[in-house]
Amino acid sequence: MKELFQLGLLLISILTGCSHDKENNNGNLASEANKGNTSTPSQSETSSDVPPQDQSFEKGVYVDFSKNMDQSIPDGIVQKLKENLDALVNKDANKFKEELLEEHDTPGNMSYVNDTNQYRFLEISYSKYDAKAKSVMISLSVQILRNDIIEDNTITYYFKPDKTQVWKIALID
Repeated sequence: MKELFQLGLLLISILTGCSHDKENNNGNLASEANKGNTSTPSQSETSSDVPPQDQSFEKGVYVDFSKNMDQSIPDGIVQKLKENLDALVNKDANKFKEELLEEHDTPGNMSYVNDTNQYRFLEISYSKYDAKAKSVMISLSVQILRNDIIEDNTITYYFKPDKTQVWKIALID
């Protein structure tokens, strides 16, 4: 069963692995920010819990990390996720790479921080800890400003322990 689960995760990763690159060529869907919220990003543009009220796009992390988070996820992973999201939003490639598994600074993972898109992370849509497979999967709802069009999308983070059993990001998809 463990191998079937891992195979399933691998197949999902492979099938969706090019979705980030394909998004640049697919038709874009415009969307608008949630109305009724009045918060704006903090100085670092990544610590508020709700998106801005108006329709103008403001990059940032507006995620309530206590909602939809699997409570069995090992300590420290949420903080690593927050730091990586902050680095992605602020296009800080060095900080972004800090939490990646060794040799996982691949073009696919690095494209998020190296592209010209802007990101507004809204919420955790799914999270799961698999103790047997020693893996964590966290999916986030995100709006991406690409070519002056706001797209609704999902980005999923996969965490695995490194050689020293420290949790690191293995894949961002």
